[in-house]
Amino acid sequence: MNPSGVWLKVSLTDGVYTSLGITATRAEISPNGSKIAYLKSGHLYVRNLSGGAIRDFGAATDFAWSPSSATLAIFSSHLTMQSATTGVGMIIYAGTGSKPTWSPDGSKIAFIKSTGGIFVVGSTGGAVTAIPGTSKASEVHWQP
Repeated sequence: MNPSGVWLKVSLTDGVYTSLGITATRAEISPNGSKIAYLKSGHLYVRNLSGGAIRDFGAATDFAWSPSSATLAIFSSHLTMQSATTGVGMIIYAGTGSKPTWSPDGSKIAFIKSTGGIFVVGSTGGAVTAIPGTSKASEVHWQP
């Protein structure tokens, strides 16, 4: 989390930074570098990184971009599916959890349930499977 809430893009080659023009508690640039999704005041927003219209997708608590940048995995107890005209597909987990993380091939999403433990679900839906021995986990990472 960025404590000040102001998000900047910093060049790793020369250290020059530019403002992304947002204040948010969490922000993530899509893997292809074209869009930015961010949480602000309990809502999920998405816009092109170059600027333009900002889309408010409603109440959300966490999210993650798919490896292809085509889909967001979202935690929300209030959000419903949005129109396909947004250009962002969505997988919505209507429950509480955090740190959704896509597998490198985009076929699965792992996350931490609020009750504890790492769980995995297919990116196209299906059963949510608990990973044994992960009740105290605080992070989720995939290995290629």
